[in-house]
Amino acid sequence: MKHASTRLKHAPTRRAVLAAALPLMGASVGELVELPRMELLDAEPLLPAHWKDRAAVLVFFHTSCPFCARHNQLVEKLHRSAEGRRLQVLGMNLGEAPAVVRDYRQQRGLSFPISLAGVSLRPRFSARSVIPLTAGMDRRGRWGEVMAGEMFGEDVMGLLRHAG
Repeated sequence: MKHASTRLKHAPTRRAVLAAALPLMGASVGELVELPRMELLDAEPLLPAHWKDRAAVLVFFHTSCPFCARHNQLVEKLHRSAEGRRLQVLGMNLGEAPAVVRDYRQQRGLSFPISLAGVSLRPRFSARSVIPLTAGMDRRGRWGEVMAGEMFGEDVMGLLRHAG
């Protein structure tokens, strides 16, 4: 089993295969998508104007998911690497109480903003209920990919390309 994981990790088309295999609802790869106002946990809401000339990486997660916990540590590195660039990293929690999400964020040392609107926005990106689910948008507001499941570090850091 270890051999198969190693082989998959180095497969050059892993991201492309995942993006192509993931059925989308409402948005297709390359389609312009306008994001709505998003309420954030302990921060001012993000308004639609916030996304003008700004790329986005949205990560849908649940605090009880061990794959999400590992994935979100990589997303945190992406968030810190994106500082000063036109890329907004945003966690999208899937319907948990604010206190639970605050504890999760604090215990894991996460600093990227988190919205509690994941349940309502997720169907715009995928019909699948796999978590974590990561969606990337370029600075023109076009969705470049939607990836199901935990990603490798180099794939997460590769999402910086959306900043242009």
